[in-house]
Amino acid sequence: MDFTSPFRVYDLEQPRYAGAPVFPSHVPGLVYSLHRRHEQGASEARTSASGIVFMAEHSGTHIDALCHQAEDMHLYGGQEVNLRVQTPTGFTALGVETIPPLVTRGVLLDVA
Repeated sequence: MDFTSPFRVYDLEQPRYAGAPVFPSHVPGLVYSLHRRHEQGASEARTSASGIVFMAEHSGTHIDALCHQAEDMHLYGGQEVNLRVQTPTGFTALGVETIPPLVTRGVLLDVA
């Protein structure tokens, strides 16, 4: 693609919010909790609020990584599923971080 000429970018993200559409086996999809709040009488004039977001991977727009599906305990390309590859904190092979950014030409059809 020629990035020196003018172009438009269209964000195709499906926003995540409480009650957003989600596949039934992945309900609730998203849970948000405000765990730190602004409170009167704090020891300092400046206060902070902060939340926690908990959501299923299948909420909003997403791309399934190549480690998402296995057949007979083998991932894409024959990668064996074992404790080195599938860890308590995620996968060490074929994760979504290995997918390069998707930037391409497109055709917009206005069917309205």
